[in-house]
Amino acid sequence: MTVSIKTKLLFSYLVLIFVPLIVLTTLTYWRVSSQMEDNMLRTSQNALDQSETYLETKLSNLLNATDIIYFDKTLQDVHTTNPAIYDEDFIQQNIDQNNLTTLFNQIERNADVQRIRLYIRDIPGYSYDNASFFVFKDLDGLPWYEVLKASKSVVTWIAPDRFASETNNGTPIISLARRITIKTFNVTDGVIRIDMREPVVNAIVKQANVTSMGLSYIVNSGGDLISASGNARLLADRELRAAAENAARGSGTSSDIRAGKDDYLTLSRPVANSDWTFISVIPYSEIKSTGKDIRFYMILMLLATGLISFFLAYLWFNSSALRLKHLAKNIRKVTGGDFTTRIRVSSRDEIGQISRDFNYMVTEMAAMIEERFETGKKIKSLELRSLQSQINPHFLYNSLDMINWSAVMSGNAEIETMIQSLSTFYKIGLSKGDDIIPVKNEIEHVKAYVTLQNLRYQDQIRLEVAVDEEVLTLEMLKITLQPIVENAILHGILRTPAKSGTIRIAGARRGDVFVFTVADDGNGMPAEIVAQILDRETVDEFHGYGIKNIHERIQLQYGAAYGLSYESAPGRGTTVSITLPAIARRAT
Repeated sequence: MTVSIKTKLLFSYLVLIFVPLIVLTTLTYWRVSSQMEDNMLRTSQNALDQSETYLETKLSNLLNATDIIYFDKTLQDVHTTNPAIYDEDFIQQNIDQNNLTTLFNQIERNADVQRIRLYIRDIPGYSYDNASFFVFKDLDGLPWYEVLKASKSVVTWIAPDRFASETNNGTPIISLARRITIKTFNVTDGVIRIDMREPVVNAIVKQANVTSMGLSYIVNSGGDLISASGNARLLADRELRAAAENAARGSGTSSDIRAGKDDYLTLSRPVANSDWTFISVIPYSEIKSTGKDIRFYMILMLLATGLISFFLAYLWFNSSALRLKHLAKNIRKVTGGDFTTRIRVSSRDEIGQISRDFNYMVTEMAAMIEERFETGKKIKSLELRSLQSQINPHFLYNSLDMINWSAVMSGNAEIETMIQSLSTFYKIGLSKGDDIIPVKNEIEHVKAYVTLQNLRYQDQIRLEVAVDEEVLTLEMLKITLQPIVENAILHGILRTPAKSGTIRIAGARRGDVFVFTVADDGNGMPAEIVAQILDRETVDEFHGYGIKNIHERIQLQYGAAYGLSYESAPGRGTTVSITLPAIARRAT
């Protein structure tokens, strides 16, 4: 039974309206959960970004404070003055101590700074006051100093757990330690240490934790906990922390992790001017705990809109079905060979677009058929011209053959030699239309050419051929050697004062290739011409004809590894090397 497209569309629309009453409730719940997750992610990211920026500002202030102390003139003088003189000058020591103490007091007015400590060499006047000044050599063995020594950085942040014995009324501290390497280059001989109350950092970390069940904390590159705020159970979960810190070391700033049976969203930011990483961990159970109350209202909305949409769809589908029938009718006309048919387009919807595409396709098909017809005629014309071009060389060869017999009959040896050489030259050049010929034939082609030139120039050209017998059985592109020999004669030998010379053709196999060398003792060429001879299109006193064409023919036929190369110098002749693949001639 054939069902009309209008019935199919109406049935499909009915299914699409009422099935979503069940499906869309689930999809809506998923969508709301996704939106809540996105909102939670954005909120958490913004809170983490703001907290991280605020923390970077505070850390930057402390770094600036260490710069102020480090480059203070008094401290520089203490470290650069001769100890033998300075340790006896108690008045200057007292002045320097007061100056440094005043500087420390000014910096300690910052609410974030708890205390400044300076560890320097043993100076009798003030190095043992145990308030702000300490002896540097007494640091060995202290946990926080071991961290500084292990660090390759000049400035190092020390975690609170390194100061268990130094807490102030039970308040943990975070310290910034800076090496002093003024006196001896690259050797630490002092330390500046600025202590900051850990609650200052903890207040910033607490601002980053925007969830009730989540966790925010800061950890350094060694895995030491700097500060934390939020769910203590999550903080104590070593598996969760390891997964979160591994994700933070990755390339992304947010990741999904799993610890135990629960899934978590982690956000991380590196803290500038430190080796700290700011991490927030949010349980997915908290993210997905909202958005369930709207399902009932969605069902009511879908029922009302579904019924209204169904009646409107009936009218629209009926109109669309008529347009599709008209399109199908015109397609059948085209399949029957009528390329003049066109569809009147009255809308910009999908059916209208299909109709426009149909009109364009029919027009293009008609044009392609016409073009194919014209191309066919041109091909036949070219085939005829090609046949004519084949006929003319044959005619010339046959005519030369008759002239040769006439010369033989009349006993004219010079004309006989000329006609035989010319006949051989054109017979090999024709080669029955083949582009690939035996090497032996190519050598015969060159010999015939040189014989003709000697008849013209009174035997001024000497040709020496030394080609291995193995090479003669290989194949090559025809008319490769002759243009090179022609250039050697016209632009080399005939430009010498004697207007005579020798051309030597050698050929030998070298593994998978064989190489011809065509050497003449002619006029030669300058180095700049040799460097450009295979790249230039023009013909001048050095280039002659066909050299670039031969090089390109070889590379097109065999690849870029093959072709011509030139060696020449003015007054010393020219040597051309032709590299070709060693391909045995197939039997015909």
